[in-house]
Amino acid sequence: QVVWNFGSVTNSGTDDATLTVTYDVVVLDTADNTSGSGLDNNATWTWDSGSEGASAPPVTVVEPDLTMTKSASPTVVLPGEPITFTLTVKHTPKSETNAYDVTITDKLPPAFQYVDASLEVVSGPTPADMSYDPATRTVTVTWDVIPLGEEAVVQFKVTMGAPSGAVITNTANVVWSSLPGDVSDPQSQYNAFSTERYYDPGSDVNVYGVEASASVRMGLPKTGFAPGRITSIPVQKVAYDRLSGLVLEIPKLGLKLPIVGVPRNADGWDLTWLWNNAGWLEGTAFPTWAGNTALTAHVYLPNGEPGPFVNLYTLKWGDKVIIHANGERYIYEVRAVKRVKPNDMSVLGHKERDWVTLITCEGFDEKTDTYRWRLAVQAVLVKVESEP
Repeated sequence: QVVWNFGSVTNSGTDDATLTVTYDVVVLDTADNTSGSGLDNNATWTWDSGSEGASAPPVTVVEPDLTMTKSASPTVVLPGEPITFTLTVKHTPKSETNAYDVTITDKLPPAFQYVDASLEVVSGPTPADMSYDPATRTVTVTWDVIPLGEEAVVQFKVTMGAPSGAVITNTANVVWSSLPGDVSDPQSQYNAFSTERYYDPGSDVNVYGVEASASVRMGLPKTGFAPGRITSIPVQKVAYDRLSGLVLEIPKLGLKLPIVGVPRNADGWDLTWLWNNAGWLEGTAFPTWAGNTALTAHVYLPNGEPGPFVNLYTLKWGDKVIIHANGERYIYEVRAVKRVKPNDMSVLGHKERDWVTLITCEGFDEKTDTYRWRLAVQAVLVKVESEP
């Protein structure tokens, strides 16, 4: 309650006199004041012989409310491949007013390396500031205001460094306030709660902050079913491209397999319906082109019978791998045979010359119904000759 004492008020004229008293109040940053709250204000004028009261129309508390989404593309990552993170900040349906001092912070996990100058605005208001701090490995984007009904979209790129696991998650935070500028100091000397509403993780009132995460996965494809028993598979959902008649030949194993293209989706490469084909993993070098071409085939088929690569482990240094393409025979020689963990993508790392990496599963575990390892056979191009 505020009381003003005007002493004796006189009117020396013959007409009525009007006194206007104006004062300001602050809507306090307290638990009583939340979105939708109605605030009444009553005043009483008293004098020696009477009093008169009045009420102002009630005011309603409104608050900004934001949400943030984050996505990664691609989500299954090859070594050295750029990953684009997209962050979208927008008002939720219950937001009622502008959001001020909006700030995104995104601290990169150790597995990611920021791509220089990749931070950019895709749409929405122009940020007041946007930067990457290599010392703290943090991306920061700040807007003075995101008006009600608008959204802001920013992107940046990273590459994968040394992976710390099969799945790497990157989390960003966005915070905002209820008033423009810095109103962290009380506006009134009489009340410490006369500040803007903001974000404080230890507060029940200052809750203007949310986070969003996106994950990428390192993982070689599943290339086999349980040996010796039938595995039920669904109706085919993925279309494999025949790649203009490309054929993989491995003379030592007596194999000649059509090569089909296996598209990469959010979960990686789905080889469920590959059967007796060799699958080229989309995203690796196209067969016969410079780089590292990944070709895979089943170790065991859905019917429990041995698959084309069941004996891949028998290949050794110098054994030949041939790709038939466009009337030519691309002849490769084996240089390495490796057993790696399912999430070890190093075997798909970039190569300057034309290499082929053959991949299949190894070490079926009855308890988990999965394969413990992946077998990778790597061969380098040694010559190209015309088909006889």
